[in-house]
Amino acid sequence: MKNKVKHINIVDILFFLIIVVICISNAIKAVPNDTFYTIKVGETIQTSGIDGIDHFSFHDNLPYTYPHWLYDLGIYKLYDQFGFDGLYIFNILCYIALALLVYFISKKITKNKLFPFLYTLFMIFALKNFEVTRAQQITLIIFPIVAYFLEQYVATDKKRYAIGIILSALIIANVHVAVYPFLFILFLPYIAEYLLVKLREKTSKKKKESTINSNMINHRLIMETDIKIKNLFIVMAISLLMGFITPLGTTPYTYLLKTMMGVSQSYISEHLPVVLIDNSNFCIFLICLAIMLMFSNVKLKWREFFMLSGLILLALSADRHQSLLFTIGGIYFLQILVRMIDGLDTSGSAFILNFFNKKVVASLTLILVLTFSYFNFRKNNADEYISEKKYPIEAADWINNNLDVKNLRMYNEYGIGSYLLFKGIPVFIDSRADLYTKEFNGKDDIITSIAVLNGFDEVVKKYDLSHILLRKVATLNSVIEKDNHYKIIYQDDNFLLYKVDNID
Repeated sequence: MKNKVKHINIVDILFFLIIVVICISNAIKAVPNDTFYTIKVGETIQTSGIDGIDHFSFHDNLPYTYPHWLYDLGIYKLYDQFGFDGLYIFNILCYIALALLVYFISKKITKNKLFPFLYTLFMIFALKNFEVTRAQQITLIIFPIVAYFLEQYVATDKKRYAIGIILSALIIANVHVAVYPFLFILFLPYIAEYLLVKLREKTSKKKKESTINSNMINHRLIMETDIKIKNLFIVMAISLLMGFITPLGTTPYTYLLKTMMGVSQSYISEHLPVVLIDNSNFCIFLICLAIMLMFSNVKLKWREFFMLSGLILLALSADRHQSLLFTIGGIYFLQILVRMIDGLDTSGSAFILNFFNKKVVASLTLILVLTFSYFNFRKNNADEYISEKKYPIEAADWINNNLDVKNLRMYNEYGIGSYLLFKGIPVFIDSRADLYTKEFNGKDDIITSIAVLNGFDEVVKKYDLSHILLRKVATLNSVIEKDNHYKIIYQDDNFLLYKVDNID
C-alpha cells in the first residue's frame, strides 16, 4: 500500500512541476495591442464609471458598450500597482491555472494520468498566443470548469455543480460579454442527447425493446438513458438571467449578434475562417481524432459527438475559437481516447508510469525539462514589453511634444491605435473593432477605411484628417508618398508621420 501511494505522489509531483515550468517558460512577454486599451478603459471606469461613451477616438460621441468592464478594471488596478511586470506575472499565473485545470479535470474524469498530461503539454503550446493580457484568459479558465460541472451535474444531480454553473455565467457576463452566449452552447449537446432518448422511447414499439436497445443507437454512438438532465433546463434558464446582473443593460444578449451582423469579421484576422494549412495544432487535433474514430472500435456518447462537432465547426469559422476547442474539446477528446486505450493493452501506459516513478528517472526528466525551459524562457523574454518595431513609441512622444493633441485628427493603422490612446493621443481606430462598426456606433462603418487604398483622399475628406501615421512597411505609403497633399513631418526607423494639406 505504501509503495502505491509513493508511486502516485512521485508521478503527480513530476507532472505538476513539468506543467508549471513549461507554462512559465512559454509565456509571452511582449504586450499585445489590446492590453493598452484595456488599461485605459479600466482607468476610465475607475475615474468616471461606465457612461456608455467612448473617450479615446476623435470621432464625436461614439457609444461604447464596455464589453469586458470588470476585466478592464481589474487589469488597470494591477497595472497601476505593479506595471507591466505585474501583468506579465498575472499572465503566467493564468497560463498555469488553465493548464493545471485541464489536466486535473481530465485526470479526474478519465481516471487516467498519462494521457491528460500529454494532452496538457500539447495544449500549452497550442494556446501560447492566446495566453496574453486579454479578457479571454479568464474565460478560457472558466469554460473547462463549466464543462466539468456539466459532466458532474448530469451524472450526480448535485446542487453544488448547478450553483457553480450559474456563478460561472455571472462571471462571464461581467468579464467577457462577447463569449457569454457560448456558455449556453455547452448545454446543447446534453439537451440534444436527452431529446434523442425521449424520441427513442416514444418511437419504440415495445417498452421492453426500449429498455434493452435505447442504450445504443448504433454500434458507434452511445445513447445514455440515465443522465439526470431535467433540472439542467432550470440551471440553463437561471444562467441565462445572469446577463441582467451587469451594469451593461441588454449588452450580454445583443453583443454577439451585433458583432456577427457587423463588418468587423471581414477585416480582423482572428475573426476570419481558419486556413488549416496554416494551423498545425488544429490539424494535429483533427488528425488524432480521425485516427481514433477510423482505426478503433471506440464508442462515442452522443453528447461527445455533438460537443466536438460543434466546437470543431466553431473553430473553423474563426481563428480565435480554436482556443475553445483545445480547452473544452480537449476534455471530451481525452474521454474518447482513454476509452479507446482501455479497450487495448494498457501495459504500455503502466510501464511508462512505473518508469517515471523511479526517483532517478524523475529527477533526470525534470532536469531536462528545466534545461529546455531555460532556453525557451530566454527566447520568449529577449524582447522588451513594448516593441519599437510594432508600436510607435518615439513617434507618440514626438506627437505629444510637438502637436496640438486635443485637436488632432490623425489617421492611424488598426494595430497601433491602442498604443496611441494609451499615450493620450486621440485615435482614428484601435483594436476595439466593434466600436467602429455601424451596428455598435449607430453612425458609420469606420473600420472599412483601413482597407482603402485607391480613393484614400475621400477618407481624408470624410473624416477631416489633419495627419496620417503609418508604419514604413504599410502599403498605403506607396499611394500617398507621391501626393503633394501629404508631407512627411516626422520619421524614425519604423514609422512615418504625414501632415495633410488642404484637399479639394
